[in-house]
Parts: sequence; C-alpha cells; structure tokens
Amino acid sequence: MKFTFSFVFLSLLFLSACEKEEPIPVSDTVDRGVFVANQGKFPDGGGAITWIKDNATHETDLYSKINAATLGNTVQSIFFNAGHYFIAVNNAASVEVVDKTFKRVKTFNQLGFTRYFAAWGNKVVVSAWGAGTEKGKLYVINEALEIERTIEVEGAPEKMLVIGSDVWVSLSNGFGVDSLVARYDLPTATLKKLTTVDKGPNSFAVDNLGRIIVLCEGYFDWLNNISIPGGLYVLAPDGSAIKLISVPQGSGNLCFNPASQTYFFNSFSDIYQYHFGEHALITLTLPAETSSIYGLALDAPNNILYFSDPKDYASQGTVFSINLESQKSEKYPAAIAPGQIFIRN
Repeated sequence: MKFTFSFVFLSLLFLSACEKEEPIPVSDTVDRGVFVANQGKFPDGGGAITWIKDNATHETDLYSKINAATLGNTVQSIFFNAGHYFIAVNNAASVEVVDKTFKRVKTFNQLGFTRYFAAWGNKVVVSAWGAGTEKGKLYVINEALEIERTIEVEGAPEKMLVIGSDVWVSLSNGFGVDSLVARYDLPTATLKKLTTVDKGPNSFAVDNLGRIIVLCEGYFDWLNNISIPGGLYVLAPDGSAIKLISVPQGSGNLCFNPASQTYFFNSFSDIYQYHFGEHALITLTLPAETSSIYGLALDAPNNILYFSDPKDYASQGTVFSINLESQKSEKYPAAIAPGQIFIRN
C-alpha cells in the first residue's frame, strides 16, 4: 500500500514536471499596456515584443507566445491603429500585422528597411529606408490591409507626424547624413515643402498651441572624432524652421506632456526636460542601475515616463518607468536589446 501511494505520487510529480507551459488563449484581447520593440541579438537574432501591463511584465515575447513563431531580425517598432497592431521588422524588410489577440493575420515583405508608423485616419503610414542607393519610401496601408500608395522620398525617413491629409517626415541620418523635414500631401503623394534643420531630424511633437516641434540628433564625425550637437526646432506657419535650443548629439524620441507643457527626449545616457522658450535643459535623475537609454515614451494621462535600457545588446534588457510626480521608479524585464516603446491606454 505504501509502495503504491509512493508510485502514484512520483508519477503525478513526473507528469506535472513534463507539462508544457500553457499558451495565452487566443480569445484574450491584448487591449492596453506598454509594448516594447526588442531588436534581438545582432546580426542574426530574432526580435520580440514585450508586453507590460498592470505594473508588471505580462509577457517578455508576446508574439512568439501567441503565434508559436518568431519575428525576424531587428524588430524596430510597434504601433496600433484601427483594430490591428503593426510591427516593423527592419532587417527582414517586412511589416507583421496582428489582430487584437496578437494573432498574425498578414505579412508585408520586401518593403526595404522598415522603421516607424503613423496613423492617417483608419490607415497606417510606414516609413522605410532604401537599400544602398535606393530611395526611401512611405507606404500607405488601408483598412483592407493592402498597400494603396507608395511615396518615394529623398533620404532615410524616420518618424512621422500626420495632421489632416499632410505628413511631415524626418529625413534622418540613415546610411548618410540628412538635415531635412519633408511635408507631403498624402492623397496625391506630392511633395509640398522641404525644410532645412540641423543634422539628423528624427522625431516630432505637437504642443497645446498646435506648434510642430522637431528634434534633431546631430551626428558624430568618425573621421575627425568630433561630436556635432543637434537641435530642437519649431516649424513656422510658412514652413521655415526656428531653432529653440541646441541638444546633445544622439538625442531622440521627442514626446510632449500637455498637462505640464513639457518636452522630454533622451540621449544615449540621459533624459532631458525642456519648457518652450527656455534656454537650458533639465537633466532628470535616473535609476542608479541604468547603463544606457535606447527608447523613450510618455504615458501622459498617468504622468509616467518609460525608457528602455538594452544593457550589452546581447542579453536580456530592462524597461524602467519614472513617475514624474512622485519620482518613484520601477523596472521590468524585457527581451534582448529593447528599443522603441509604444503605449496604449
């Protein structure tokens, strides 16, 4: 009797140890949270999407968990619009589309080095660098998940801003050095204005008065070992650009808090705060264990700033949050080389 009980107990223990981890039910809606695009280990590692929800990492690799498949090489960014998530996989030259349960529904291939997204109503605009001497492109994906329009651009398009039927495109450094902001009419795919700013424009924000602000990262001159600073600009109604302040080389990820009328952006090692019209930047205090900064995003309704720390780009990275009122910080495990952050409330 004693032997029988022991045998049954050990058998159950063995079976429970061999059970596979249960996947997330596909009926569960991925409705809100903080989504992190992890690039993956360069040059051949698959990227991942980390999902942070209710102040905890819900899944380190959400796409693989749901689809039993991996994303391709170098996941650049993630976005949501009109019922679908869009994932740019840079080195795979693709865009993965998943539904509200994060189940894959479509893949767009051979798009070039896909970068970022912007919403145009229920449509999505994708920016992509060209390979070699090829021009960069903007792709417009409609509600039927078809590419309805392609716009060629001179340079390497990065982040975009859509207002009405116009799109402003930051032509950043890419495989060269750019210093232009392009404005296109989306319905006709025509260029309306080119504006010269500092080297490496890469992100936009719109303030409470409707002013368009552009952040430029500057560039590093490797031949002469010189760091060229960037700048923060406001676009005038006539399309010209007025420089507000110089910023450290490598600055990116401009975001705006309408409640405090404050801009935030980061360099490789610091996060900065700026008020329109001031002549100095405020450097935020970061968690002591921060090693570097890659992505940055603001949850404006909750006044929480999130940033990604890729550590050594080869092992698991971390996402930090800072409550801008209490200054309390939290940290969340991510996958390898966490970068861009997208927040959906």
